[in-house]
Amino acid sequence: MMKHSEKWISKAMALLAQGKLGQAKAIATKILKESPKHYQANLLLGVIYLKLGDNEQAIPLLQVAVQTARTATEKVQALNNLSLPLSSTNRLDDALQAINEAIAIKPTQAIFYCNRANLHEKLQNWHAMQEDLQQALSIDAEIEEAIISLSVCLRKQKRLNEALNLLDAHPLHEPDWHNEWVLLCCLTGNAQRALDWISQQPSTKQELLIGIADYAAEQGDLGIACQLYEALLKRWPDNQRLLHPYHSLAGIPSDRAPREYVTSLYNQHAEQFNQRLLDTLGYRVPERLATRLASFLPSSPIHVLDLGCGTGLAGQELGIHAQLKSLIGVDLSEQMLKQAELTGVYSHLVQEDIFDYLHTRPKVDLILATDVLIYIGALSPLFKQVSHCLTQQGIFAFSTEACDNDWQLTPSGRFQHSLSHVLTLAKAHHFQLLHHEPCVIRSEHDQPVHGEIYIFKTI
Repeated sequence: MMKHSEKWISKAMALLAQGKLGQAKAIATKILKESPKHYQANLLLGVIYLKLGDNEQAIPLLQVAVQTARTATEKVQALNNLSLPLSSTNRLDDALQAINEAIAIKPTQAIFYCNRANLHEKLQNWHAMQEDLQQALSIDAEIEEAIISLSVCLRKQKRLNEALNLLDAHPLHEPDWHNEWVLLCCLTGNAQRALDWISQQPSTKQELLIGIADYAAEQGDLGIACQLYEALLKRWPDNQRLLHPYHSLAGIPSDRAPREYVTSLYNQHAEQFNQRLLDTLGYRVPERLATRLASFLPSSPIHVLDLGCGTGLAGQELGIHAQLKSLIGVDLSEQMLKQAELTGVYSHLVQEDIFDYLHTRPKVDLILATDVLIYIGALSPLFKQVSHCLTQQGIFAFSTEACDNDWQLTPSGRFQHSLSHVLTLAKAHHFQLLHHEPCVIRSEHDQPVHGEIYIFKTI
């Protein structure tokens, strides 16, 4: 293969552009077996792992690419890419060092300043973030990402009118632009302007409009979010995608998030899900749970069911620590399943409600549910079905968000459950606790969201 490595690299890059990550990965891996220091193969495979959300695998490959680069262009390309997984794993000093070196070599690349601005955002260094975005726009005034990010940066500095004026001066068709523009209108006392615009939008933009209200909630402006949900409910009064978050903010209880809500929410965010969850929110539950599971799993291959598998983060992590005979992923979101398929770790993927699937599922050795119980309030039916689907001494491993009550619906639209409530339910359904630990699930509005990791076995 080495004799024609350039041809194979070109083929792999074409496959990558087509979204065929598994095939591109296979080619790059084969080249590296024959030539471990091949610059392009290391860079390509590093980028593939980056797209798959596997930052730990991406980092050493991109470091080799930096070391083996033959030209300044090759080196800055590798450095820029290296800064991304370093940022995602919160190695922010290393990420800054990499991107600073890239900028020093080639200071005319606007995207480098945008990437460094993202690092400054994580550090909440708003002044440095502003400087980098302005530098990027001085190189290329049409970078939409930089315009929107600069408005966010100004908002974070309480310069609300400047932020709104910036967006008004650069009207864009990007959802992120609309999200920020509506929020700024409301924050600057121009809520009616935003509501009038919303009322004029056609029904075909329903998902866009709901996403705007979601964005206000995500940014912590719950009063504005509630106002936007109310406005949208006047148009679509029976829409479950609207009713659930509105009920969450209004304090109206429910037993479970409607499947329409979960499906729509995750279809909408599927392509950016890994980057947002891992990079922005610091989500590490799949990695942590898989590591804890290792000591409780048999050395022989097992059958595994991944409930609410999403993009496949838990499946990928489990594959590092367990011998898998089969791995089935179940999720409501078609778009999330498409992302999970790209990982290549699942033997079968199913688009279905987890309760419906568990009703007919043959027994398996392990059932995973990371960040799934946050959409279920009353857990007893789930525990009952899971216990029937596990083999003798089968394992049920999952995460929850924590609270002091038995369980509660929060303004975020997610449910929380107490340790004592989970342990009581587990005992009632014949589970024995193998492992429990408190952890930080993710960050929200720059604050930690506290939760629990549980590993039970059937008895």
